[in-house]
Amino acid sequence: MCLRKEVTDLLPAVAGLLVCSVAAYTDYKYRKIYNYLVLVTIVVAVLIHRTKIIPNLIHALILFTFLVIVAFILKDTSMGGDIKFLSALAMLLGKDVYFAITVTCVLFLVAGVVIYVKNYNKLDRGFLRFKLPLGVFLPFGVFALLLLKIITQGGIKL
Repeated sequence: MCLRKEVTDLLPAVAGLLVCSVAAYTDYKYRKIYNYLVLVTIVVAVLIHRTKIIPNLIHALILFTFLVIVAFILKDTSMGGDIKFLSALAMLLGKDVYFAITVTCVLFLVAGVVIYVKNYNKLDRGFLRFKLPLGVFLPFGVFALLLLKIITQGGIKL
């Protein structure tokens, strides 16, 4: 059985949505993204992309380097699971990971401001030390990517 190109182009985003949903649950409930989820994401990326994995690996390394630098600058945050998982997600989504992360970060920032102002009735420097799990917002970013891909392809034709 051979799937149409439009459907196979959506496969990484659908797989990304699934693993991000599990990551969101574990990050919300246990405040961690487990290593098995990172490994599953890498294996799925290799299975989907096979010989075309090298460009995605380059995106993963770029993202990993950037996130490590951010983690060193923001010393109060614990981003270990986020860094590993986002790098694995970059292997799965390739260059599309940047759009998904941008949407995720915008939602993360808006939610953080709203929650902080609601709890403390002001927005001050304490906001920078406010702990909120990033993984909870990842499915929304990947879902936005999936919707964008469906819209730009003119829908799904089976």
